Amino acid sequence: MAEEAGLNPGWLLTGEGPELRGAAAPNMAVADAVRANIEAELRAQGATDRELGILLPTGDDLLSGLVRSHLRRLRRWRKLAEGMRHPPIRELLSQVEKALADGSVYAKFAAEVEALLEGEDSVLDE
Repeated sequence: MAEEAGLNPGWLLTGEGPELRGAAAPNMAVADAVRANIEAELRAQGATDRELGILLPTGDDLLSGLVRSHLRRLRRWRKLAEGMRHPPIRELLSQVEKALADGSVYAKFAAEVEALLEGEDSVLDE
């Protein structure tokens, strides 16, 4: 059951270390670090304590939001790939995966995928 869920056996036995296999650190440590880094960036841009207190969510909420966002992207990607079994489309998807590896076209591609899944016109035509 733990293997299916991707849980780290060491964490299950001792309660120490990352909760998931392959994770760099425990979720709480990552969440706190993400929030601290975002807070530092915002402070560098002049954010006040009051603004940060009002606008910046907890580290756990930030990390959960990031995970949910990428999970939605993964589901959209799978839905798109599932519906496109035709060989030329499969080759295109392979090329897109390679291009996405460097991150330079990720945002535009993600917008295109969302448009396709929502039945909207291509954003690439704009």
